[in-house]
Amino acid sequence: MKFLKTGIKGCYKINKAGFKDNRGMFIRTFCKKNYSKYLNKPIVQSSLSINNKKYTLRGIHYQLAPHQEDKILHLVKGKIYAVILDLRKNSETFLKKKYLIIDSKKFQSLIVARGCANGFMTLQDETIISYQMTSYFSEKHYRGIKYNDKFFKIKWPHEPTVISENDLSHPDFNLV
Repeated sequence: MKFLKTGIKGCYKINKAGFKDNRGMFIRTFCKKNYSKYLNKPIVQSSLSINNKKYTLRGIHYQLAPHQEDKILHLVKGKIYAVILDLRKNSETFLKKKYLIIDSKKFQSLIVARGCANGFMTLQDETIISYQMTSYFSEKHYRGIKYNDKFFKIKWPHEPTVISENDLSHPDFNLV
């Protein structure tokens, strides 16, 4: 596994090598030895995001302390346009944003550091993402930022064709 810096402190794009033979492919998605220096706490929760349509938008989500979480996004199938926003006031990359293409055919994953918000847009139909998190989901600590937030001025590759009412209802970002 190669962990590549993204330009947001603590966030990494991961390129994984696989083993290919006549049966297909075998790829290790997680190894504590490889990930331990990139995660602040152990993985405690895992989820799947199954997206039927191209240009589905999910996010932009994060959790407040004490439930902030490191997240690993593994692309199982498809391709996404990922967005990371650094919301950590004490970070050298505070309020920076990063855009990344993550592709299952290239066996790529993404680490989003605790205190950062993330969202993504699918670039293919039938895109599947496996999430691993270092904190349990807490409805009380869950927050979101509108995908077309005026402060961050995020450049999406396409207007979303599928987005939840919840994600449409997120407030604009406020520094206060």
